[in-house]
Amino acid sequence: MATECKTCEVEITGIEKMVCRSCASAFHRSCIDGLNRTAFEAIGKFQKNCYWLCDGCAGRFDQFVQSMDVDEDSGQATDVAKLSEAVDKLSGIVTELSGQLNEKKVEQSYANVVYPGSKREREDDEEKEPPAKVKPVCGTRTIQHQIKTVVSERDLFWVYLGRLDPCHTDLEIAEMTQECLELSELPKVRRLVKKDADISKLSVVSYRVLLPDDLRDVALQADTWPTGVAVREFDFDLGRMLCQPKLTSGANLM
Repeated sequence: MATECKTCEVEITGIEKMVCRSCASAFHRSCIDGLNRTAFEAIGKFQKNCYWLCDGCAGRFDQFVQSMDVDEDSGQATDVAKLSEAVDKLSGIVTELSGQLNEKKVEQSYANVVYPGSKREREDDEEKEPPAKVKPVCGTRTIQHQIKTVVSERDLFWVYLGRLDPCHTDLEIAEMTQECLELSELPKVRRLVKKDADISKLSVVSYRVLLPDDLRDVALQADTWPTGVAVREFDFDLGRMLCQPKLTSGANLM
């Protein structure tokens, strides 16, 4: 449930949020006069001992304290008695405020922090859809001037094969692909592992395989591949993203 700042009435989406320990109202740190980041972090670090009150609650608290006048002309015994009474009343206020916090289940100031690499961050990233890939259009016109072009690997059709046991060699994967797609020659394959990685310590590996573009539809069918092999079109940009498209698992029993 979204929380709005009581001062600016704008939704609080960042981590710098302060909650009044009396009325449970939420505020942006920047909307609180005089509360710098150092003080904010100190309050967040010692939340058990530090009680922050908004201006309204702080004013009522000051009025309460001021109402407890200590008669300076009275004897020392009277002063001690009044101080003890004041301490008891303050303790009651603290107990009451703590009870309100428990009843309302006020979120802590750092409850909305999303740490890099955390489970929450991965879950948020999984909800994001990958940006649409714009495929370039290649010219087909013949002119007098001879223009040389270079085809990038990123512009060719590569298929991604995953969930493979590390015991298989590149040649075996190429031969499997040749058999599944009835190719006249072995295709180019690339194992997708980090440079200098110890293959013996991996539990699963993936490959990208270069195929003719006219085999795109067949290559992306589950019944083309052995059972359990995951397949999709390989996208060079997906290597930098946390969100991955759904894979198709092979269903062909070889």
